[in-house]
Amino acid sequence: MSTPRNPKIVLAVGAIIQKDKKILMVRKRKGMIHEGLWTLPGGKVKPREKLKEALKREIKEEINLDITSTKFTFFFEYFQQNIHLILFIFKCKVKGKLKSSSDIDTFRWINHNEIMKLPLRPPLKMLFEKNNFLA
Repeated sequence: MSTPRNPKIVLAVGAIIQKDKKILMVRKRKGMIHEGLWTLPGGKVKPREKLKEALKREIKEEINLDITSTKFTFFFEYFQQNIHLILFIFKCKVKGKLKSSSDIDTFRWINHNEIMKLPLRPPLKMLFEKNNFLA
């Protein structure tokens, strides 16, 4: 894939939240960008925001959970049109009652094999093809 000349750099964070050998996945609500596609909970980092602060904010906003601990796992780069997305993935422990926000249509605990059958955002499809986070 060719790289755009002056892509807009977007920093984003994603949370791997595990329970009973399954990962929490969320589906974007109709009318949202990437509607109907499954993804990890998380989102964009705001200007001057630290990665872990963005992660805590996004997880609270999207699914009403409080992060109790994080472990940086890796980062992933993806080019789409004129965007250079740099996604930082953290394994997280959380507390609270899971609840969808206005951005999220639904959420599910899903094992690795089931994840690969879902309609995923393109960067995540590549990510899960190369990594089994439950291994």
